[in-house]
Amino acid sequence: MPFANGPSRIIAVLGIWAMHVGFGACLLLGMFAWVPGVVSLIFLPSFFWETVVPFVRAHIPLSRHVSRNLTLTVYTKGESMWMAATTFCMFFVWGRYQIIDASQAETRDPAPAYASPDRADIALDMKAPPVLDPTQSFGVEYEGKRGLSSGYGGFVSLVEASCLWFVAPLLRRARFASVAQYMTRLTQALEKQHTVFSSWVYPTTPRKVKQYLVVELVILFFVLYILNWNFASFYKYPVNPDIFWIGPTFKIDQYWGMFAPHPPKDSSYFVIHGVTAGGEAVNVFREGEPVTTEKPPLMSQLLPSQRWRQWLQNMPDSRLVQNRLNYGRYLCREWNYWGRHPGDQQLKEFKITWFRSPIRLDGGEVETQSFVIWEHTCF
Repeated sequence: MPFANGPSRIIAVLGIWAMHVGFGACLLLGMFAWVPGVVSLIFLPSFFWETVVPFVRAHIPLSRHVSRNLTLTVYTKGESMWMAATTFCMFFVWGRYQIIDASQAETRDPAPAYASPDRADIALDMKAPPVLDPTQSFGVEYEGKRGLSSGYGGFVSLVEASCLWFVAPLLRRARFASVAQYMTRLTQALEKQHTVFSSWVYPTTPRKVKQYLVVELVILFFVLYILNWNFASFYKYPVNPDIFWIGPTFKIDQYWGMFAPHPPKDSSYFVIHGVTAGGEAVNVFREGEPVTTEKPPLMSQLLPSQRWRQWLQNMPDSRLVQNRLNYGRYLCREWNYWGRHPGDQQLKEFKITWFRSPIRLDGGEVETQSFVIWEHTCF
């Protein structure tokens, strides 16, 4: 927006979170309620990260290895190591830390190359940097705890001092160490070829982002265009032919098929009845339970995840017949293989019946319709 850009972005992000929290409170959506909310955080303005995040870091410790009175010092050699250490500490080290270029050891210059917001007042009191081993490009020293740890051991010490401390025991395994050393050598080799590009992607000096009126007006035009497009689909009026091409060209021709224009008007559930090699009728979908066509209290609770719920919800679609075949083969394998049901207990055949009934707001009785959407023979 040309004005009040920062507050507007915060309000927009809060609105997105409020919407998805509402969705998640009423519907079983799996990760859908969380992923858009996390993605929307990139739109928060800089002053949010510069004020709220330091405040949280100062009052909510996440690692049992971090003390607020001690300082974590990270030494790096090379641009790639500096970038990696800066990014990791910025997000995962919630204590006091500073990042120093190890090449300063020769000049004994104590000024840090990067520090946490609460580190500026103690930077000048820091002792001179120790000299890293010539073969190492990374080192970590945790004040008052241990001496200098370099190389992969230094990386593990850094993880141990972060909010990801619980991963450190796994990283100490030899297999992880060999992979990390290979990636380090590869990064150092690529750094010599892509220094200019990496400096552009990850600038080492502050850059001021300018706002141009033309850009803001173009964004405003697209926002209004998208609003008009959605109003047209809801109120059933055509978009002006002279500007219709803009939607498909820039892929902003939105279609709200989810929860719109109304929620589903019927309720449905599946029953999968089968016959074993010994002639016994079994409930394939709910193994061990009686063979019945009664509607379960909550169908969604019978499935292990949101992906299963969505997949089975789409199975009655006549365009997805191949999915029914694949699902039938899957049920045969799960029942017959791995020695779960030997001999006469082997599943011979089954059929999938889809039951559908309209939803009445007054809670009155409704007629349930049944459709056999798939019959399958295992052998």
